[in-house]
Amino acid sequence: MDTKKKGNELRRFICTGLLGIILGMPVVCQAQACIDELPTGEDWVRHVYRDLLPFWSMPEAVGNPEGSFPSFRYRDGSVVDPADSLREGLDEWEAEFPTLRQHLDNQYVRMLSRQTFLYGVGYHITGDERLLALAKVGVDYLLKNAQEENGAFFSYFDQGDGQWHPEPGQRTPQDMAYALIGPAFYYYLTRDPEVLQAVVKGKEYIFQHYTAEDGRRLRWIDRDFVDAGGDTHSVHQVRLVGQLDQFNAYMVLLSPLLTDGKIQKEWKNDLRRLADLLVEEFYSEEHRLFWGDIGPEGKRFGGDGPDFGHTVKSFWMLYLVSGILEDEELEKFALDGMAGTLEEAYLPEVGAWGLAREEDGRIVRHRLWWTYAELDQAAATLGLRDPTFACKLATTYRYWFETLVDPLYGEVATFIDDETGEIWWGKAFSWKNGFHSLEHCLIGYITGKAARGKPVDLYYAFLRRPEEDLIRPYYFRGVVEEVTVRDCARLPELKKYRVRFSGVW
Repeated sequence: MDTKKKGNELRRFICTGLLGIILGMPVVCQAQACIDELPTGEDWVRHVYRDLLPFWSMPEAVGNPEGSFPSFRYRDGSVVDPADSLREGLDEWEAEFPTLRQHLDNQYVRMLSRQTFLYGVGYHITGDERLLALAKVGVDYLLKNAQEENGAFFSYFDQGDGQWHPEPGQRTPQDMAYALIGPAFYYYLTRDPEVLQAVVKGKEYIFQHYTAEDGRRLRWIDRDFVDAGGDTHSVHQVRLVGQLDQFNAYMVLLSPLLTDGKIQKEWKNDLRRLADLLVEEFYSEEHRLFWGDIGPEGKRFGGDGPDFGHTVKSFWMLYLVSGILEDEELEKFALDGMAGTLEEAYLPEVGAWGLAREEDGRIVRHRLWWTYAELDQAAATLGLRDPTFACKLATTYRYWFETLVDPLYGEVATFIDDETGEIWWGKAFSWKNGFHSLEHCLIGYITGKAARGKPVDLYYAFLRRPEEDLIRPYYFRGVVEEVTVRDCARLPELKKYRVRFSGVW
């Protein structure tokens, strides 16, 4: 039976089956038509090779030595020279980050780790071993140079004075969390026990050092200061990202995979603690959002206030945590919150996501790459339960491919001004590289195939094959249908596994 005929039979089954009875056949048929418009698995693989990897596989991206990835690169991929003040593009960056120019010598640990993550994801989708090798050199460089014996990470390396900075009192739990995102994903791919040990030490440091006197919150900082990027940090801040980014950087991915019962129990207890904290203290039922800061000067709109990205990401993480903790009440809260946020953020006349809501209810309509990615990922996750979300997603994906992707040099833009249409093409700086664009691709690939009822193929590189229930398709679950194993030419100590999942949810 050819593919088109299979698709038509599936559509008839859905439109006339139980789902059609529950939701109404016209709605379900429309949803199925929208699913047909989503990018296919092959489209996402092409997206990796055509749109994303050109920017991340060039020699300028991988550093010298490899693994010492540069934090600042121009639109064309060339590395920023701090002495070159006349180069086109620096003025544009300085408009966004007024103090940035004087800190271009810094190599940020969070960016080293995020770039390691992107190579791991690239391998996970494509099986391309050169990407796995780049993920490994990233992990090796990071753990050898940026992590201290007690598990703590530095925040950046100053290439001007040749030193790692700053002192412990000026490091944040958010930076600490993102230092772990690359190693955590590499462990997920390989189950290398030495890498897990480094992640566990990092996690223990964060929770021991930053837990406030109330035993719940993670403090933001030990003493007031202005960081290398020009941001002011205060001991009075209690920031959402200090708590939330522990989830998405390493805890949600690795908690279900831990085999040490004592460690897993500790991690689940901390997931519960932070999940309760987000719901009880950061969430505003009145405004249906999560505050960015609940300290004395927090709980405000505008500036560093709440946006759709942080709000939907909080709901998405809480939904994933609810599955780990088997908490149906938390699951319902998160599902309802995601759905409401997506409805509010969607701009039907543009077919894209907005940025935030002002206090007066007005929608800030600009597009920011990471909030856009988070909204897509939440919609894709909901789409596995309710196919009607595919109708928004079909248009927002189209906007991503046609407008956000840089057709000249690859990767995606940072920001699009809704009023002027102006695009800021910054792609590698102190808060942006390929983490969000590759995770967006991975979520799109998994959920897009699952929504069509197709098997999902992903590549791993296990040192030793784990138990089957410990092999998961990223944040999701599925049935392992088939496993093929072969030698890994680039890293002979590893074996290359292609795992085929069905029934992903």
